Amino acid sequence: MLPIEKIYNGWTKQRLYRHMAYWCFWLLLYASVNSTNSAIPFGRWIGLELVIMLVKLPYTYAMIYLLVPRFLIQRRYGHFFIRALVFTIVGGTLLWGMHYYLFTGFHHFHESENFLSAAFFYKAMDLVYVATFPIIVKLQQFYQQQERQNRAIAEQRLNAELELLKHQLQPHFLFNTLNNLYAMVLTSDKNAGKAVLHLSSMMRYMLYECNGHTIALVKEIEHLQNYIALEKIRYGKRVTVSFESGGDIATRVIAPLLLFGFVENAFKHGVGEHIHEAWVRINCWVKGDVLDFLVENSLGMAAPGAETISTYGGIGLHNIRKRLELMYPQRHTLAITGSGTYQVHLRLTLA
Repeated sequence: MLPIEKIYNGWTKQRLYRHMAYWCFWLLLYASVNSTNSAIPFGRWIGLELVIMLVKLPYTYAMIYLLVPRFLIQRRYGHFFIRALVFTIVGGTLLWGMHYYLFTGFHHFHESENFLSAAFFYKAMDLVYVATFPIIVKLQQFYQQQERQNRAIAEQRLNAELELLKHQLQPHFLFNTLNNLYAMVLTSDKNAGKAVLHLSSMMRYMLYECNGHTIALVKEIEHLQNYIALEKIRYGKRVTVSFESGGDIATRVIAPLLLFGFVENAFKHGVGEHIHEAWVRINCWVKGDVLDFLVENSLGMAAPGAETISTYGGIGLHNIRKRLELMYPQRHTLAITGSGTYQVHLRLTLA
């Protein structure tokens, strides 16, 4: 297979075969058409066309490797067309001269004379015919290469920004959790050891398993469960947590740490501001390609009037919004309401 749009590095065998096939096509085409319309046999026309190739080949390669890259691709259209016209006039003149001297040596001169009586325009058009297709291919290759480069640059920028957001998220979480553990140690809480184990599992997940663009959804859910267990140790009977998940979870992947911030906010801004008992409800279901994720929590005493929905969650929620826009554009809806309870509802189309 010789794909037309494939770009080769150097003159490989495949590239040589592709060029040879192209010129063989024109050689056979011209020889067949001309031998049909004249008394000169097909085999003799093959020889004549091989000589004529001494003009057609340099003209074509000058166009695709000199004029197209330097002028046409650079959008210097005036310079390109002026030089292309000069090349065509010079090449057409050489082609006309070769036809004249080649054909005068044959016995059937009257046929060649009729052929030579054609306008110079047709000689120049022979060159344009053979060069047009390679020019189109060269332009197509260039624009596809540009598109690939633009996609690569956009992906690099996306990766850099996502890494920055992820590293912002990890210290944010670690700072909050270490403060909580410090308080437990000071009060000699017997659950401090369990909390350290849960934190160790979570940090292992964030440091070693979240380095890719996506991660198994089941791993992300396990991470949420570890965090919930950690917060239940911290708050004890003050909080009631309901966590439900189901659907086609086992085969799905998601951006790492994408759901975590919503759950963290529920505990930090909801449970953390309650004087007495609080509750958190989390539902995570996959139906078809759609992840339906719901986090709802009771509001604390200081919540009404102290924070608005737009500011609730701080840097964590801001980062999640940014990551959703970067990784799932046009593939997610996020609704946040705060009437009576605080509710985050995310619908996400998974890959």
